[in-house]
Amino acid sequence: MPQYATEHINRREIDTRAMTTAEWDMIDAQIRERAFFMAGVENARILQDFRNAAHAIAAGQLTTNEARKRLRAALRSAGYEPADNERGCIHDLSSRRRMEVTLQTNVDLARGWQQREQMKKDKSQPGLRLYRAQEARQPRNWADRWQQAAAAVDWEGVAKGGQMVALIESPIWVELSRFGQPYPPFDFGSKMRVRAVPYEECEKLGLVPGEKNDRLTVEAEEKKKPEEKAPEQAEEIEVATPELSAERLEDALAGIGTKARRKLTEAARTSLNDHLEADVSHLDDKVVEAMREQMGALVEVRDGKIISTDLNGTRPYTPQELADIWKKGLPEWVTKKQPNGRSFTNQQKEALVEWVRTNDAFDKRPEKGTVSETMRQSFRDFLQRLKSEESTEPLYRGMGWDDIGEMEKMRDICRRNEETYSPAPWKEADSFTSSESMAKLYAEKQGKKRGEEKKYQAILKVIGHHSAKDMRPLYEVITTVQQDPVTPTHLEAESFFIAGTRFEVVSVQRYDLPNGGKRDVYTLREL
Repeated sequence: MPQYATEHINRREIDTRAMTTAEWDMIDAQIRERAFFMAGVENARILQDFRNAAHAIAAGQLTTNEARKRLRAALRSAGYEPADNERGCIHDLSSRRRMEVTLQTNVDLARGWQQREQMKKDKSQPGLRLYRAQEARQPRNWADRWQQAAAAVDWEGVAKGGQMVALIESPIWVELSRFGQPYPPFDFGSKMRVRAVPYEECEKLGLVPGEKNDRLTVEAEEKKKPEEKAPEQAEEIEVATPELSAERLEDALAGIGTKARRKLTEAARTSLNDHLEADVSHLDDKVVEAMREQMGALVEVRDGKIISTDLNGTRPYTPQELADIWKKGLPEWVTKKQPNGRSFTNQQKEALVEWVRTNDAFDKRPEKGTVSETMRQSFRDFLQRLKSEESTEPLYRGMGWDDIGEMEKMRDICRRNEETYSPAPWKEADSFTSSESMAKLYAEKQGKKRGEEKKYQAILKVIGHHSAKDMRPLYEVITTVQQDPVTPTHLEAESFFIAGTRFEVVSVQRYDLPNGGKRDVYTLREL
């Protein structure tokens, strides 16, 4: 019996993409089912060790305690050390909690898959009942979650009347699952399981035809009928409507809406689909326009195609193009919280808003940064996807210190780096402005109380660049917090240079300031 469970684990290929749990949630469920991954882990050796341990537990060769001991030894051998601020928590791969979540979830999913494969073969028991196999310390409200999932799939193959029973092929099982799979477990640490429901009970619940013999007769007759092609090709998001009157437009959309939404929404959830598009040149213009309105910022229509904008992904856009997409907003139906606890939002827009509010929270140093890894990665994806243009328009950045030693330190760093400058390694990006006066004001007021000035300042002037990300169109779209008008912040920083950008130091000039301080002006050119 364990053979089938281990087969499920064996066929899952090691995937070393170091994405967060939230980002993995956005990947298509079929891809996730075929991949063995762990949130934030890109070391193939460690992933292989965890997969081997899960395989051994599923095969009955190791207990969970024995597997944990082996894994701790393997992690030491691989040189793994958790960060000081993560030791003992869920992010620590050697912690009991992380090991149990990883091992138990993978083993339970394998056993759930095995159970489903066996149940599908028994036509005398076409239904499944959701039940609690073990009490939980903090039980989830599965009755409410069941009702929400049933409503989301229009009660397709789901019994009404309060019982948590549905046909084995009902879409409710996928809708119910945190993992997007039609078998238990349906969430991390969940004790809810399924058991088979016989045909007679399914019949009483109205899930199957009246008599078994009648059912078999109907199935036999159906097999004799020639296969008919449906007028609607859901996979291609096509509708056979050469002519569609305005009166029938609503009916046509009702037929394709859900399927089109599911496909295009999935495209927006993952950059694996950043090239997804469908030919709609043969559709009635009113259908195409209605689809565009229903999908909002999730799609754009051009050149006879409906194209996924890959909203939280990597499809390249100019800043103005992305701003125009953001202006459309998300349709209400896609932002509603789903029964599995997930909801869809514009994560990259949220990340930019948070950056404007407090960019220090994005500091890469563990003791400084406070944003989640999901938000940090969303901000990185946002910056990477923005197209840039070569320009000689000067860009400026102001910096200020109380101590001349800090001012000299910057000069020394440039010398040690062969007269080059780069954003500090703990930053996601450096912000610049096209206004020299704004940069000077920022250098004077940076971090100081109202009315006070920094004595030691530096102005960076970039005279040639090719990778600046122009934020002006996007700042017009985002909702921002109230800023201090005396001390300008990133609202005036109209362009970003991402971490790793390098500049040649063309010249450095020092000027005396009226307050007795100094100002260095660095003229830079992007390499």
